[in-house]
Amino acid sequence: TARSTVRVVQGHQDMLSNFAKCRLSFGTSDMSSKVFKSAEHAYHYVRAIKCSLSPLAESILNCQHASAAKRAASKLSGLTNRVDDVHLMWDILSHKAAQCPPFLEALLASGDLLLVHSTGPRDVFWGSGLQPDDTANCGTMPGKNVFGKLLMALRLKVRGEDVPTGLTIDSICSEDCPAPRFRRSGRPTPFLYASI
Repeated sequence: TARSTVRVVQGHQDMLSNFAKCRLSFGTSDMSSKVFKSAEHAYHYVRAIKCSLSPLAESILNCQHASAAKRAASKLSGLTNRVDDVHLMWDILSHKAAQCPPFLEALLASGDLLLVHSTGPRDVFWGSGLQPDDTANCGTMPGKNVFGKLLMALRLKVRGEDVPTGLTIDSICSEDCPAPRFRRSGRPTPFLYASI
């Protein structure tokens, strides 16, 4: 069944999720290293800095929980481009693998399962676009599952294996991601469904 081949990634208690607590030191060539409470904090902080929104970045840094950091970062919607965001996420996940043993252990323990980020219907870029139960039991999903693909590519990299063409950062960035179109029910229209 689909459930036995899929590992759903979701929520603050899931070490593979950016919402999981993990002390993470991260910096870029444009930004000195800071210590973050989670990968989600780091991701949104750097995006705010890149948009020259230092007060917002500091607000994100000081959020107690990853969900609060994501809410604070909602002002960044549409201000950064997806290619930069994917590269940033890759860098953060790579640092997390090096600094957070529980994350690395969970990543390696996932074996060869398909890692699918369950985000609900509002995020068809980073996630499946489905709720957790629907994600675990489906053969298709409306979302691109970019976060899940990054996790699977990182898993191969840390195991010392070759990353197949479809999971390279360049191929993930080159995929077209249409804006979601929703019916009144809140479910995506069928034409967005793609095979996993």
